[in-house]
Order: sequence, then C-alpha cells, then structure tokens
Amino acid sequence: MRKGIHGKSSKNYRNPIGNGQKDSNRVPKYNGHKVTTERLSILETIYGTDMHFDAMELHYLMREKGYVISLATIYNNLSLYVEAGLINKHNLLGTMAQYERC
Repeated sequence: MRKGIHGKSSKNYRNPIGNGQKDSNRVPKYNGHKVTTERLSILETIYGTDMHFDAMELHYLMREKGYVISLATIYNNLSLYVEAGLINKHNLLGTMAQYERC
C-alpha cells in the first residue's frame, strides 16, 4: 500500500474536520479530485487554526509541523476548498488573499 507524506496510508487517515464527514466528502468528489494525504493534511492544518491566513502563512505552518509540501500545492488546494465551500476567501486591498475556515 502506498504511504503518504508522513508514512500513513490515506485509507487510515482520520477526518481532519472532526464530525463533518459530509464536508470532507465534498472535497474528493469535487471535479473528480481524489482524497490524498496532502489534501487531508492541508485541511487538518486549516481546521486546526482559528486565525485568518494567506497561502504563505499556511505553507509556513505546514512546514513547522514537518510537512514537505510545495507552495503551488497549497494554492491549488486553497482554490479547491473555496469552490467546495470549506473555506472563505477575502481579497483585501493591497494584501494577498486571506482565507479562513467556514
């Protein structure tokens, strides 16, 4: 069985949004995207913080936790989560887009 970024198989990975099983199921089915360990780890980090963040801050938080993930992957998944309604995106004048969990 293929292992994820922390040696965990995605089959045994816990739901990062707690009891929101319905919400987590929207992500992999949205536009044919599959559940991956990277996607789940990004959601886990997002739902583990109460602050607003931009893509660079999320990337930094993930790196602090020991995840090896590209900034491009962060941007791609943030767009997916906004479209799926799992996070909100705020475009403020003169700043990078800010995100928050729903």
